[in-house]
Amino acid sequence: MDNLNQQKSETFFDRAKIAASVALFFARILATPTEFLMHTRAGERYLRMSGFFAVVLILLFPLLFPQNSPFPLYLFLVAYLIKAAIHRVRYLYMWMKRTPLVAHTRDPGTPLVTRVLKDWNPQSVRWVEPPLVFVFGAMLYSLTPPLGFYLMAAAVGLFTCLSVQTVYTRQKLLDAHDASIEARLDAERLRNAQGR
Repeated sequence: MDNLNQQKSETFFDRAKIAASVALFFARILATPTEFLMHTRAGERYLRMSGFFAVVLILLFPLLFPQNSPFPLYLFLVAYLIKAAIHRVRYLYMWMKRTPLVAHTRDPGTPLVTRVLKDWNPQSVRWVEPPLVFVFGAMLYSLTPPLGFYLMAAAVGLFTCLSVQTVYTRQKLLDAHDASIEARLDAERLRNAQGR
């Protein structure tokens, strides 16, 4: 009986992990175009599969609003595609010139909002972006519901991705901290074992 309960709980947690991964991937799909357009100098590999699926999502998104024109949303898509093409050409040019990469290849880049909030560090500014996008989307919703609703959904995606990234980074830092303490203790034990 215990074995059966353990299998059920493992299955539940496995399904929960899969559901969380799918939800996070969907949030990333929503967030990618908006974040990419709001940042400069994104890393070479920033646009991954989520960037491709974002194009598909934006093309299908107007189906939720059949009575409204998708034109403004498609202009948003065109801006995203143009910036993505420039991004790819820039890194191809850097590769051909053998220019060394200086930033993390998956870095989302520097937020444009830092030009206004100069005294803030870029990581803190990123927390301003989701509410900013949400409010902008809410204001646009009365004029163009497809674009307004998309931006509000993208803001939720941005907030979700930023929250998960913050927790993940904190866990990595805590793990590195613990590993350095364990390494120091292991070194002390080794010295004591060797009689030094």
